[in-house]
Amino acid sequence: MKKSILLFLVACLAANSAWAGFPPTGGARALLRSARMGKPFLNPLRSSPTVSPHFLYHKFSSPQAMSAHDALENSVNLLANAALERSLFVPPSIKPLDNNIQRFVFTVSPKGYNTEPVGSGFVFAQNLPNGTVRLWGITTADIATRTGPDVRLTFTIPQERPISFPGKIVAQGSADGSNAALIEVPEDIAEVALPVIPSTRNTVNGGALAYGFHDDGNLYKMGLAPFMQTSERGLAHTSQLYSPLAMQGGLVVDANGHALGIYNTSYDAAGKAGTWVPPHKRKFFKDGLNAVSEFIPLKHVEYLLREYETPHSAARVVLFNGQIVGKIELNESIMQIDVTYDNATPATLDKNPLWSLHDLDKFIPDLDHATRVYVHIAGPDGQYKYTYDLDLKKNRFFRVDGML
Repeated sequence: MKKSILLFLVACLAANSAWAGFPPTGGARALLRSARMGKPFLNPLRSSPTVSPHFLYHKFSSPQAMSAHDALENSVNLLANAALERSLFVPPSIKPLDNNIQRFVFTVSPKGYNTEPVGSGFVFAQNLPNGTVRLWGITTADIATRTGPDVRLTFTIPQERPISFPGKIVAQGSADGSNAALIEVPEDIAEVALPVIPSTRNTVNGGALAYGFHDDGNLYKMGLAPFMQTSERGLAHTSQLYSPLAMQGGLVVDANGHALGIYNTSYDAAGKAGTWVPPHKRKFFKDGLNAVSEFIPLKHVEYLLREYETPHSAARVVLFNGQIVGKIELNESIMQIDVTYDNATPATLDKNPLWSLHDLDKFIPDLDHATRVYVHIAGPDGQYKYTYDLDLKKNRFFRVDGML
């Protein structure tokens, strides 16, 4: 009997650890194995049942309508003292956020009344120079490409009918690079929505949570433990080897409920990500903890806003060994890198979403013996566009068109 009670407590502690997003040890590995075998582990938050098969576009006409500034103020007050809570028998949560998450996140569907959701998104507040606030929708560029420019955003508020708003994709990056998209939304979305509060943390360490939607339309929450971040992506340990497709575009928050970025996907780091991650970061893949989640840092929303206001102004600098190589547009990405070494041996590095534009040199194996690096850039369509030729011996960098 005592042994059974002890095993029960160990299992609860393991589940708690995995939910919190911290790398589980001991008994939690059994839960990880169950997840990899397709057994349910994380339970979705339940959203309200759909009253009608048709989603209705919501329209407000009240003279006392909530403003975007009011919505932002409500978010600030709501999350003022928010903190990640853990207990023995209950999965970790950030109560103020969990209780109101249906106002922060929404499903994204192509325009129309009967189209199925493609992914998730969340609300972001922009402080304008004149002191006013404007609300936007945020999702991934991958989702924006699949939906087309005209979309429907649907909030599933408990005890209410699903409320939809029309939206329009007005700026987007590349799915292989700056995988983010900006959605223009009507002003009256402030009657329903709460915008996220950006995180001010300088490090990705610590517990985190991701919120989005399951493929069946229910809200979904995942525990994360971020361990690295580049200019393009953040990586976090998770107990969930594969996340629902509709989870993409969801919200990733730190332990205080403040936004870290846009949820992208989960996969097995022992496979492709094992080669993506720089060697000095591979120490984090221990004891079979190979399930990782990927997110796009919130900084990319700033790039989208800049690009929307002034086209081509969000072109980003590429740095190699601290030196400026050139710039790439927001909707461009690095598709391949070719390296030549001093023994004339060539090497090709396939597309890697973790490549950091700020320190690309860290991703080049055996850099001390490299003589030439060719960074091939893809355009918005994913096809080759041009190359940056890096002559490391002469310390000269060139842009070359039509090299591949």
